[in-house]
Amino acid sequence: MKEGFRSKFNEFMARIFLNSRFDILLLLVLLTLSIGTIFYSNVEGWSILDSLYFSVITLTTVGYGDISPVTSFGRLFTIFYIIVGVGIILGFINFITDQALKYKIREKTQKKLQEEAVKVVKKRNVAKKKIAKRRKEEKILKKKKGK
Repeated sequence: MKEGFRSKFNEFMARIFLNSRFDILLLLVLLTLSIGTIFYSNVEGWSILDSLYFSVITLTTVGYGDISPVTSFGRLFTIFYIIVGVGIILGFINFITDQALKYKIREKTQKKLQEEAVKVVKKRNVAKKKIAKRRKEEKILKKKKGK
C-alpha cells in the first residue's frame, strides 16, 4: 500500500514539475519572496532571515504580528506587496490543487475503463464457452443422427 502511494505521488509530482505553467508560477513566487526579502532588508533594516520570514508570513496571510514595517515607505510597499503577492501565491496553490484534482479524475477514469474492459473480456469468455458448448452438443447430435 505504501509503495503504491509513493509511486502515485512521484508520478503526480513529475506531472507538476514537467508543466511549464508550474515553472512560471514557481518563478513568480520565488521572485515575489525575493523582492520582499530584499526590500525589507534594505528599507526596514531587518536581517535577511527576518525579511524572508516577514515576506512568507505576510503572503501566506498568517501574520503573527511579531514584526511589522515601521517606515511609511515600508508600510506603503506592504499594501501593494500583499495585493500582488497574495494573488500570486493563490494562483500557485490553485494550480497545484487543479493538477491534483485532474490527476484524481484521470486515475478514477482509468480505473473505470479497466473495470469495463474486464467485464467485456468476461462476457466474451462466457460467450465463447456457450458457443463451444453448443458446437459440442451439435456434434453429439450429428453423431446420434448418423447412427
